[in-house]
Amino acid sequence: MNDKEIKHEGVVETIDEQGITVRFLSSSACAGCHAKGICSLADSKEKKVVIETCGNHYIPGEKVNIVLARSLGFKALLLGYILPFLTVLFTLILVYGLTKREGLAGITALLVLVPYYLLLKTFSHRLTKEFVFKLGKNV
Repeated sequence: MNDKEIKHEGVVETIDEQGITVRFLSSSACAGCHAKGICSLADSKEKKVVIETCGNHYIPGEKVNIVLARSLGFKALLLGYILPFLTVLFTLILVYGLTKREGLAGITALLVLVPYYLLLKTFSHRLTKEFVFKLGKNV
Protein backbone atom coordinates (compact mmCIF):
# COMPACT_ATOMS: atom_id res chain seq x y z
CA MET A 1 0.00 0.00 0.00
CA ASN A 2 1.33 3.44 -0.82
CA ASP A 3 0.61 6.75 0.90
CA LYS A 4 -1.94 7.73 -1.74
CA GLU A 5 -4.32 4.84 -1.05
CA ILE A 6 -6.65 3.71 1.71
CA LYS A 7 -6.78 -0.07 1.83
CA HIS A 8 -9.09 -2.42 3.71
CA GLU A 9 -9.03 -6.19 3.75
CA GLY A 10 -12.39 -7.72 2.98
CA VAL A 11 -14.15 -10.92 2.01
CA VAL A 12 -16.15 -11.46 -1.19
CA GLU A 13 -19.72 -12.08 -0.08
CA THR A 14 -21.71 -12.37 -3.31
CA ILE A 15 -21.20 -11.96 -7.03
CA ASP A 16 -24.07 -10.93 -9.31
CA GLU A 17 -24.80 -8.80 -12.38
CA GLN A 18 -24.50 -5.55 -10.39
CA GLY A 19 -21.02 -6.37 -9.17
CA ILE A 20 -19.10 -7.96 -6.36
CA THR A 21 -20.35 -7.40 -2.81
CA VAL A 22 -17.45 -7.24 -0.38
CA ARG A 23 -17.80 -7.26 3.40
CA PHE A 24 -15.08 -5.54 5.42
CA LEU A 25 -14.39 -4.28 8.90
CA SER A 26 -14.04 -0.50 9.10
CA SER A 27 -12.29 0.58 12.26
CA SER A 28 -11.33 3.91 13.71
CA ALA A 29 -7.71 4.95 13.67
CA CYS A 30 -7.28 4.05 17.33
CA ALA A 31 -8.87 0.59 17.05
CA GLY A 32 -5.42 -0.99 16.88
CA CYS A 33 -4.31 0.66 20.11
CA HIS A 34 -3.30 -1.56 23.03
CA ALA A 35 -5.79 0.26 25.29
CA LYS A 36 -8.82 -0.17 23.05
CA GLY A 37 -10.45 -2.57 25.53
CA ILE A 38 -10.85 0.17 28.12
CA CYS A 39 -11.26 3.13 25.79
CA SER A 40 -14.70 4.16 24.58
CA LEU A 41 -13.31 5.87 21.49
CA ALA A 42 -12.17 2.68 19.73
CA ASP A 43 -14.86 1.34 17.46
CA SER A 44 -15.22 -0.78 14.40
CA LYS A 45 -18.18 -1.55 12.16
CA GLU A 46 -18.83 -4.17 9.55
CA LYS A 47 -19.65 -2.60 6.19
CA LYS A 48 -20.52 -3.81 2.72
CA VAL A 49 -19.66 -2.24 -0.60
CA VAL A 50 -20.64 -3.24 -4.13
CA ILE A 51 -17.79 -2.96 -6.60
CA GLU A 52 -18.35 -3.13 -10.34
CA THR A 53 -17.22 -6.43 -11.74
CA CYS A 54 -13.71 -6.18 -13.06
CA GLY A 55 -11.79 -8.55 -15.30
CA ASN A 56 -10.41 -10.67 -12.45
CA HIS A 57 -12.24 -13.76 -11.29
CA TYR A 58 -13.29 -13.89 -7.66
CA ILE A 59 -15.20 -16.47 -5.66
CA PRO A 60 -17.42 -15.97 -2.58
CA GLY A 61 -15.40 -16.28 0.63
CA GLU A 62 -12.16 -15.12 -1.01
CA LYS A 63 -10.09 -12.50 0.83
CA VAL A 64 -9.53 -9.34 -1.20
CA ASN A 65 -8.22 -5.81 -0.78
CA ILE A 66 -10.52 -2.82 -1.27
CA VAL A 67 -8.58 0.25 -2.35
CA LEU A 68 -9.71 3.88 -2.48
CA ALA A 69 -7.60 6.91 -3.37
CA ARG A 70 -6.71 8.85 -0.21
CA SER A 71 -7.83 12.12 -1.84
CA LEU A 72 -11.34 10.65 -2.16
CA GLY A 73 -11.27 9.75 1.53
CA PHE A 74 -10.64 13.38 2.37
CA LYS A 75 -13.42 14.45 0.01
CA ALA A 76 -15.82 12.05 1.76
CA LEU A 77 -14.77 13.51 5.12
CA LEU A 78 -15.40 17.00 3.79
CA LEU A 79 -18.86 16.17 2.41
CA GLY A 80 -19.99 13.98 5.29
CA TYR A 81 -18.69 15.83 8.33
CA ILE A 82 -16.87 19.12 7.81
CA LEU A 83 -19.33 20.92 5.48
CA PRO A 84 -22.41 19.93 7.52
CA PHE A 85 -20.67 21.10 10.71
CA LEU A 86 -19.73 24.44 9.16
CA THR A 87 -23.25 24.83 7.76
CA VAL A 88 -24.81 24.24 11.18
CA LEU A 89 -22.33 26.56 12.89
CA PHE A 90 -22.78 29.35 10.33
CA THR A 91 -26.59 29.04 10.46
CA LEU A 92 -26.58 29.05 14.27
CA ILE A 93 -24.47 32.22 14.43
CA LEU A 94 -26.40 33.96 11.65
CA VAL A 95 -29.91 33.23 12.96
CA TYR A 96 -28.95 34.06 16.56
CA GLY A 97 -27.30 37.29 15.41
CA LEU A 98 -30.41 38.32 13.50
CA THR A 99 -33.10 37.22 15.98
CA LYS A 100 -31.36 36.89 19.39
CA ARG A 101 -33.53 33.80 19.98
CA GLU A 102 -31.48 30.76 20.98
CA GLY A 103 -34.25 28.21 20.45
CA LEU A 104 -35.02 29.41 16.94
CA ALA A 105 -31.33 29.52 16.11
CA GLY A 106 -30.80 25.95 17.35
CA ILE A 107 -33.80 24.49 15.53
CA THR A 108 -32.96 26.33 12.30
CA ALA A 109 -29.34 25.19 12.50
CA LEU A 110 -30.45 21.57 12.80
CA LEU A 111 -33.14 21.87 10.12
CA VAL A 112 -30.62 23.24 7.62
CA LEU A 113 -29.13 19.73 7.54
CA VAL A 114 -32.29 18.35 5.92
CA PRO A 115 -31.81 20.17 2.59
CA TYR A 116 -28.05 19.55 2.77
CA TYR A 117 -28.42 15.77 2.98
CA LEU A 118 -31.31 15.78 0.48
CA LEU A 119 -28.98 17.57 -1.91
CA LEU A 120 -26.31 14.94 -1.31
CA LYS A 121 -28.89 12.22 -1.93
CA THR A 122 -30.01 13.95 -5.14
CA PHE A 123 -26.45 13.96 -6.46
CA SER A 124 -25.56 10.52 -5.12
CA HIS A 125 -25.38 9.10 -8.64
CA ARG A 126 -22.58 11.56 -9.42
CA LEU A 127 -20.81 10.73 -6.18
CA THR A 128 -20.94 6.99 -6.79
CA LYS A 129 -19.28 7.55 -10.16
CA GLU A 130 -16.54 9.57 -8.49
CA PHE A 131 -15.97 7.38 -5.43
CA VAL A 132 -14.71 4.29 -7.20
CA PHE A 133 -13.37 1.39 -5.17
CA LYS A 134 -10.80 -0.89 -6.73
CA LEU A 135 -10.57 -4.55 -5.91
CA GLY A 136 -7.34 -6.50 -5.68
CA LYS A 137 -6.29 -10.01 -4.76
CA ASN A 138 -5.10 -10.38 -1.20
CA VAL A 139 -1.60 -11.85 -1.32
